[in-house]
Amino acid sequence: MASVQVGDFVGEIERILSADKLARPRPYRDRAGRWHRDPDAVWDWWYSLDANSRSYLQRHWMDDRGVGPDVIATRHGGSVDEIMGELCAAVKEARRRSPRSDDPLEWEWDDIAEDETQTVPMLELVGPGEVADRLGVKRPTISQWRARYPDFPTPLAFLDDGRRGVVGRGATGLPVWEWSSVATWARMNGRLK
Repeated sequence: MASVQVGDFVGEIERILSADKLARPRPYRDRAGRWHRDPDAVWDWWYSLDANSRSYLQRHWMDDRGVGPDVIATRHGGSVDEIMGELCAAVKEARRRSPRSDDPLEWEWDDIAEDETQTVPMLELVGPGEVADRLGVKRPTISQWRARYPDFPTPLAFLDDGRRGVVGRGATGLPVWEWSSVATWARMNGRLK
């Protein structure tokens, strides 16, 4: 009997997603400032995953401009639950069958706390000041880009900055982004080399 390698399950993930990256779920914040999971039922499978599996998928198989699970399921001719169930099983099985010392993915899983309550991997969060510094522009330029370019990344959150009033696209507070999404946008628009 041939042994099953971790690569077999990574290949299964690649087969399911084809050449696409999977979109990320979009949690939302209510008026009281509490975060809630993406209400779209196509993401139910995502919230059933453990933190390590979600982290692995986010880092390697997901992108803000990716395609939704419903699109992938349609391409495979199955339901979202069925196709995403196969994806979840491949990720979990790769981890289960990997010998810890020879696991090529070990560094990815072990740098996420084993604490199952952790739901989001560590992100490099930046505000308008950090974005401006890193891109070599003045801070007001970031606000101008947000207003001028609809493809400028949407902030992950708005922090209470002590001011009351409207900031940018109808949200109050200081916008905060994940640096990688801003850097990707800046590279695509010739703002970062």
